[in-house]
Amino acid sequence: MRQFTICLKKEWTESIKSYKFLLIVSVFCLFGLLNVFTAKFTPQIISLVVSEELASVIPQPILSDIWIQFFKNVGQIGILLVLIIYSSTLTYEYEKGTLILPITKGLSRWKILIFKWLIAIIVFTIGYLLSSGITFIYGLIYFSYEPIEHLILALGLLWLFTVLFITIMLFASVMINQTSGVFFIMGLFFLAMMLLNVVPRIRAFNPVNLSLWPTPLIQQDISVLDTIQPIVVTLILIILLIYTSITQFNKKSL
Repeated sequence: MRQFTICLKKEWTESIKSYKFLLIVSVFCLFGLLNVFTAKFTPQIISLVVSEELASVIPQPILSDIWIQFFKNVGQIGILLVLIIYSSTLTYEYEKGTLILPITKGLSRWKILIFKWLIAIIVFTIGYLLSSGITFIYGLIYFSYEPIEHLILALGLLWLFTVLFITIMLFASVMINQTSGVFFIMGLFFLAMMLLNVVPRIRAFNPVNLSLWPTPLIQQDISVLDTIQPIVVTLILIILLIYTSITQFNKKSL
């Protein structure tokens, strides 16, 4: 337990010193504000920049619009930012040879992977919670309150999808020593999921729906039951990827 605490603290300190934590939290907090202001002031901006006629046909923004903006901003740029920042975590240590010393001192290889995986998830989760919290608070300030159906589940879907891709990133970092290769594998996974989503029999189980369904879920275009299958498949995939990553990392020459 003491070894676990020390190593987790080491990875956390590294995220602080390298400004990874600061960058992710700052951008996610900015998104929290932009979600609200984009939804609130888009009609006025269009009226000033384009024309009042066009602005007049745009429906007046409501509270649910800020969460649609949230899922767009965080679900695209936010996730990509996290993956870019943490994609070189292992590959950098391969290049510098800094993994050899802790291993020779008795630190298990699987713990190195789990610590790095956990820190990436913890930092992302902190940024995610701050962004959603800012969006929620400012939404209540600038919009009339209305219940948002299944909002917690919708937020959970996008969170779990990001955890899946952090896990894919970990797997890719074990298999390939270069950061460009890590992105290539992540891109292949995403492309495969998108292509499989056109197959009707597979679509209902596809993990990519965790990133596509938050908005339809709060708009009640899909049901809670629809989300169960992709959630289960995603959890299984995460477990398999972690197991494979640990197995391959134990065999890897450093």
